[in-house]
Amino acid sequence: MVQKLQRNFDVIRFLIKNANSEQLAWRKNRTGWSLGETMRHLRNLELWHTGIKPLRRDGQDPLRLFEIELNVDLSPEIYFNSGYRRAFEEYAGYRRQIIELLQQVPAEQWQYEVTHPLFGQMTLAGLVEKIDEQDQAHIRQIEEIIQAMPLNPLLNRALYEISDYHTCYRAYLAEASSLLDIGVGPGLALRHVMRHHPRLTFAGVDVRDLRLAGIDVPLQVYDGHALPFSENQFDISLLFYVLHHCQNWNQVLDEAVRVTRRNLIIIEEFSLPDADETSLDLTERQNHQALGIPTDLPYQVFDQTEFEAMLQARNLSMIEQQPLPSETARPVQKYLYVIATNH
Repeated sequence: MVQKLQRNFDVIRFLIKNANSEQLAWRKNRTGWSLGETMRHLRNLELWHTGIKPLRRDGQDPLRLFEIELNVDLSPEIYFNSGYRRAFEEYAGYRRQIIELLQQVPAEQWQYEVTHPLFGQMTLAGLVEKIDEQDQAHIRQIEEIIQAMPLNPLLNRALYEISDYHTCYRAYLAEASSLLDIGVGPGLALRHVMRHHPRLTFAGVDVRDLRLAGIDVPLQVYDGHALPFSENQFDISLLFYVLHHCQNWNQVLDEAVRVTRRNLIIIEEFSLPDADETSLDLTERQNHQALGIPTDLPYQVFDQTEFEAMLQARNLSMIEQQPLPSETARPVQKYLYVIATNH
């Protein structure tokens, strides 16, 4: 039950983490809410949640859980006037404390009644359901604000990482004459490479046309199985966040090796030990939605050891492997692999 609140928090933190001051203050129209105002509202709700009190019934001990006092400052200055970024940090702090305390509740106490300063009297289980319901409403509200922005925080973060990661592999493109992007997606990464390496010949494939409006990059839609190219046709092939969306990733990798003369450049992500798989899936789909990509793509998280064994099983030479910094709040580690196809 508490996992719902943790997963909601994971999604909200993921959506808003990289918003700058202008994005926090942006509003679609005069009457609409900004991200910052939404965060203040969420922070204020968390303060109400910390004010619940146990009810004593005949023959029943009240909840001992909330005899532990939360470290909450209810002063008017904090409550009404803190900045947007501080409001987010306060919301995050209060939510973490609430989750930590709720995790201590024995199973038999979830039907104990409490009094909430805003919602009134209900069971503790009912309160968690109410908080979850409100979380979902606020997630939808944050999504609507972000999707209406000309340059939303998730798109801005994606562009920053594309530029940052390019510096890690650009040297391998210096001697190349042709490049294939397998899994063009919104086209942002391929557009960046095309701008910085205009002398290359480019091609791109994907199972659907997912290019964002105004992204003019080459794309050939194919069946997701056999690449429509001859053997060794390209010097370099890119597979950026592609294999974890492929149900037939073995075949996609084999086909990439077949059409590539020199190097595969792969960026993949692996979950950290404390990752919640449902939160990973939710935040992945939230990211797609914010970028204008369909949310129905298959998604799996590779185990890094198994992934690298998959590469070794094909007798591929690993030229480089390095962890990549990540701006995301998701519990993942991103890696860059440069593979020689040995053709």
